[in-house]
Amino acid sequence: MTYSQHLCPNEPNPEVAFHHLLKCVEPIILAMAKKRTIFLHEPLIRLLSDAVRHADQSFDCSLVPDDQEPNSFFLIMIQNEVEKQFDDYVKKRAREERLHHVLETHLDETVPRISTSAKNSHIQMPFPAFTETEYTLYRMHIIHGYSLSHIAERHRVSQKTVLHWKQRTIEALSRHYMRSSSHSDKNRYR
Repeated sequence: MTYSQHLCPNEPNPEVAFHHLLKCVEPIILAMAKKRTIFLHEPLIRLLSDAVRHADQSFDCSLVPDDQEPNSFFLIMIQNEVEKQFDDYVKKRAREERLHHVLETHLDETVPRISTSAKNSHIQMPFPAFTETEYTLYRMHIIHGYSLSHIAERHRVSQKTVLHWKQRTIEALSRHYMRSSSHSDKNRYR
């Protein structure tokens, strides 16, 4: 016998009994989410509903200790299941955030990396010779449009540091395009 059937013994439809159980445990879940400052969105609500269903189906009246009420025993089961789901959700979000951070700041291998010694060659550089931080700022701020405060937050540095990166990136771009235009001017008058 599930806990929802124990809770609603006169209800013949198990789904209706389960939905009644969900209504009963909803305040507990909301309080736990508020305590952890987790926003309940649709995928997480489905996970929590599955956790409640798992606790409901694994409930067994014969396992309830003699000194404990079935309601309090089930409440502990629910809290444990929901805590486990919240922990898994937070860990998953942290992994996704780290992966997103790595993907956002990873150097694009398709962009040619040209050393500064290339300035003496007669080949026009196709892309500025950025340092890794300059390239990261170029991609995140100029190409993708992230704000400087967002970049600072992502890299766990101050906004002043990111502003310095921006100045260095602009200087690198200026040097590149000045060199590029001087190469094209020299080739024009040959």
